[in-house]
Amino acid sequence: MHPDVDRIQQIQTVRPLAVNLQCVERRCEVPEKGLHMIARIVLLVVLFFAMWLLFATQGVAATLDWLDNSNNESGFQIERMVARCTAPDAFTKIGDVGQNIKTYLDATTAAGNYYCYRVRAWNLKFANDPTSVQYSGYTNKGEIGYPLPQAVDPSQLGVTP
Repeated sequence: MHPDVDRIQQIQTVRPLAVNLQCVERRCEVPEKGLHMIARIVLLVVLFFAMWLLFATQGVAATLDWLDNSNNESGFQIERMVARCTAPDAFTKIGDVGQNIKTYLDATTAAGNYYCYRVRAWNLKFANDPTSVQYSGYTNKGEIGYPLPQAVDPSQLGVTP
């Protein structure tokens, strides 16, 4: 095997990242500009993992869907309360979607909670007056719960006289 094969393979592995190695007498270094790019890539990977970990431990996103029975809505308003749907209404607006959109993803749920949702359509009474918002009635309420994970079993019980 040729002694430069390892160096050539390293360069080919790094090139897709757009980092050019500077090699002198079989010794290769990543230029400072390339180090910044590698640091950015590592940071992005760490952030992606942190976000994944956050969602994995906080709960599962709730996907809402409804029937669009309107032919003149400007959008839909999504409301939620952190409680069972049998509780007194204490809804807050959590988002909007545009015309003819019939789904919404709530990625802000957390384990140990029940969530109750409702949706309503909206449009303007007068096309050029953004203060003339009017709303439809609400959909039925929809509920989802995310239980906390089961407690971990205790271990190594000791008994002394």
